[in-house]
Amino acid sequence: MKLFFLLQMTLVAVTIVAQPSDNTKLKPFIDKFWLYMDEIKKVEAGGNATNTGHKNSEIKNEIPNEGNDNISKLKTLADNAKKQIDHIKRRDPNYDVSKMEALIQPYFEAQVAAVSAHNARISASVWHDSDEGCYGLFKANTTTEFRTSGGDINEDVKKHNALLEAYSKRLDNILKNHMPGVEACETKVLSVVEDSRNGIAKQKKDAETKDGNDVIIAYRELLGYEAFWNAAHKLYPTIREVAEVHKLSLDALTYLGSMDAVLAKAVARKKENLKNTFMPKPLVVNAALEAEFKEAFLAEGWDETIIKINILSREWTTVKNSLTGAIICRTQTAAIVTKQKNGNCIMYDYTIKQQHTGSGYSNLSKRSSHGVLAAEFLCENAK
Repeated sequence: MKLFFLLQMTLVAVTIVAQPSDNTKLKPFIDKFWLYMDEIKKVEAGGNATNTGHKNSEIKNEIPNEGNDNISKLKTLADNAKKQIDHIKRRDPNYDVSKMEALIQPYFEAQVAAVSAHNARISASVWHDSDEGCYGLFKANTTTEFRTSGGDINEDVKKHNALLEAYSKRLDNILKNHMPGVEACETKVLSVVEDSRNGIAKQKKDAETKDGNDVIIAYRELLGYEAFWNAAHKLYPTIREVAEVHKLSLDALTYLGSMDAVLAKAVARKKENLKNTFMPKPLVVNAALEAEFKEAFLAEGWDETIIKINILSREWTTVKNSLTGAIICRTQTAAIVTKQKNGNCIMYDYTIKQQHTGSGYSNLSKRSSHGVLAAEFLCENAK
């Protein structure tokens, strides 16, 4: 029985020796393959490939440095392991390396996937640099501002509505088809946070205090802010500042109500302001001087009818040359209310001058300067 057991052990030993793994030609490459596999396991476990400590100085120099990312490290190690398999195949084509190849194949696939993902990010970023990507929402001249043409404000509103509609479609397209790559515009969005906070506050105030076209412009600008920050919030939902500015725009519009409501308030506010706007009280009453103001005003040919003149200076003001001190002229100022052809009254501050003649002043008064105190004025308040 004992003899039989020894015989059996001898046969096993012979069999092991006969296996290709003990082939002296293949053993160095098989051992080296497993060294690379050990390094792969270290990297996968969160460590670094060991650059030192190997008896084999060749493998020590082939292991990648710490600076590489893990996928690159693993790919480099797998490449080196594959070289050992190639050596084995050349020396013994019959040696079964299928299991060894299966062990390293996932690392090649991971590298291919990483490259594909990187290329996809680059492609998405480039796409977002076009007007149809996030560039068109946040950087290009196709954003949400209200643009006045200086002509028909109603036509400007129609154009703005079309602009916001196209803007919304671009956003929907990005959300449905092109979400990757929107980070290309994140810096630009964050750079306008403070300007937008201030802009929203200003437009809200203008919508509450101004009238006419100024109210329409302010309200439309708020709609533009809301569209811009709504897009930003949908593309960057985790950024706190973006959510805050979007809420500011929504709150401003909610507070103001509809455009019609804002305009109605503006009309009422304007009527109240006109009702309580009066001419400055005259400092002196001088019919002859008022006649000089009237003559100088009519000489401008503005085709307006003078309703009232209130003189606002008690005495003439002497104007001298700032360098020589020589007298140039003298001036006086008055508030003048006139009626225009369309029936609207307007109030000016109006200054006349009389040129210095050397020994006195000219008897002819001319306009020196004028400004508008009220572009719209109730004619009955000219007192």
